[in-house]
Amino acid sequence: MNSDKSPDSADRFLCPFCHGETLRGASHVSPHNSVRYLLHHCRNCLLEHWTPRKVDLTIYTDHGFEAYEDYHSGRRSFPRWAEPLFDQLPRDVESAVDIGCGDGAVLKRLQLTGVSVTGIDLDAESVHVANERCGAGTCSVTTLEPFAIESRTGGRSFDLVTFFEVLEHQTDPLQFLSDIRSLVRPGGWVAGSVPNRNRFLATLDRRFGDGDFPPHHFLWFSPSTLGRMIGLAGFIEAEIVETESVTYVELTAKLKVILSRSIAGEKRLFRSLFYRLMLALAPIAAGILHLGRLRKPSHIFFRFRRPPMSHGISGTASE
Repeated sequence: MNSDKSPDSADRFLCPFCHGETLRGASHVSPHNSVRYLLHHCRNCLLEHWTPRKVDLTIYTDHGFEAYEDYHSGRRSFPRWAEPLFDQLPRDVESAVDIGCGDGAVLKRLQLTGVSVTGIDLDAESVHVANERCGAGTCSVTTLEPFAIESRTGGRSFDLVTFFEVLEHQTDPLQFLSDIRSLVRPGGWVAGSVPNRNRFLATLDRRFGDGDFPPHHFLWFSPSTLGRMIGLAGFIEAEIVETESVTYVELTAKLKVILSRSIAGEKRLFRSLFYRLMLALAPIAAGILHLGRLRKPSHIFFRFRRPPMSHGISGTASE
């Protein structure tokens, strides 16, 4: 991975997308690998990113990450952040590839509409579940870059490229979007989602889990930041919609699980009593959180197109 540091200062870092100067913010020590990460805010494109950005593949098998346990179970409900895609699925889509396909939920739903599908993912267990769901050989264990190279070499492109809950994991978003662009046919569609860094009580949300921090998530997006990135990457007709991923009932159940685990692991009496009180009040707390998220939802859905004619990707941004 190339260094993010500015050549004239050891204390300044460059944005991994627009290469603008950044301001350093908070730090985080991951309980997964004990690495200390630093948060940076780009003055130019407003992207927030963490350093060092180095993928740790062991997070996919670490039982501390509930999302992957859900993928591996094959019993995960359809992700609500993908619903807007199917509310207005483009009529001219006959082929699609899902980058970071997970358990194949999005691919299976596309299959049911008559679309020919392909998927890739880093996590072998998730790919196994996806192939059981969508058909043997539909999905493969690989990363985007070699898949994009192979597709370009073979002259293969897709009407639709999707990547739900994937962009925030990237160490090099500029290269990622360049590879995405090479996969979608001219005039074709791209869709996906990312967590909303401006979601209701985001700071409190992060106190109850490590999933929004590195080495899991390296990039934090707001709707405006995401829109700017899409435009700078040379795409057009961007639609960006904030969407909520969890219902009130699901939120209540999730809070109860989190608080029950906190009680089990807490040896201090006062905190244990506090967690027990919160557990009793979980339905009320979930209601407050749900109402707040109706105003500031948890996720951002996006849909945009590759221009019919080829355009280059800008390496810099300006106001």
